[in-house]
Amino acid sequence: MSYPPPSSSNAMHTRYQPYDRPSPSVRHSSTLHRNAPPYRTQAPGLQCAQPMRRSSIQEIQKPPGEVGRPGRGGYNLRNVLGWSKREYDDVKDFIRGLVLCLDCNIPFTKQPLQDINFIRTQAVMQYGFLARYQHHWVVDDFVRCRLKYEKNLKKTRNQRAERGSSSG
Repeated sequence: MSYPPPSSSNAMHTRYQPYDRPSPSVRHSSTLHRNAPPYRTQAPGLQCAQPMRRSSIQEIQKPPGEVGRPGRGGYNLRNVLGWSKREYDDVKDFIRGLVLCLDCNIPFTKQPLQDINFIRTQAVMQYGFLARYQHHWVVDDFVRCRLKYEKNLKKTRNQRAERGSSSG
């Protein structure tokens, strides 16, 4: 793996990243060697392996601001992730099905923690790459967006029903 040469002006304060991951939102949360294998066998010839320690995974930090508010200091989730349209839509659709167990009238932060953890666990089991995102922020953002959408949809339907019943 090659690393960029130190710049002359900021050589002492530069944190080097591999060229294939230039994003400033990626950090290494361990001092383990980067080329170390993701598992260790317990004894020579033994097929059983230990899983990779969480502290050695590159975690992608949440961008600053609020999801869905790019003009007001936030960010567009689809743009920030940089996934293909199909990958983004697959994850979004999967999480949409899981959000049905939540009450859209209750804000994300007030939802039962066991329900949120269930959604996080199922999403990471289905799409293992989601484990790279620190504190499941991508899953949480998909859930937040879906709750907001469902709440607005319900509000719009109620307003239409009220207009329909008052005009007839």
